[in-house]
Amino acid sequence: MAKMEGDWLDFALSGLFTLATAVTVGIAQVQLFDTSFSDGVTLFGGSELTVAALIGIGTLGIMFVTNDNTEFGDLTTMDDVYSIALAVTAVLTVGIPLIPQLESFITSSDFLRSAAVGVMAIGYGTAAWIR
Repeated sequence: MAKMEGDWLDFALSGLFTLATAVTVGIAQVQLFDTSFSDGVTLFGGSELTVAALIGIGTLGIMFVTNDNTEFGDLTTMDDVYSIALAVTAVLTVGIPLIPQLESFITSSDFLRSAAVGVMAIGYGTAAWIR
């Protein structure tokens, strides 16, 4: 059974996750130390992974690993709300940079860009809260 309490490491990373998702969908531009979050880092399966995409995937991975009820062998026995929040957030976080059709669909309108960032931020926060 999941605990309804916050994980402070996840909450600390939630701002970075949300900022990275905003850069990934093209809403924001961030540059630190002469490196832009939208700079390409590596190619994976024909898609270019940006700094923002790697930060988003990394923070999601840290959140998943540090939560108490998310052991890799227990993926099928997680609570429904946690599973749905984690699945939707993970699909969008990984899918937008790796699936060109999904990226094209999400970035086709400002509403979809904003909605994607909102859904991903809420999903991250929900998964961080339900431990």
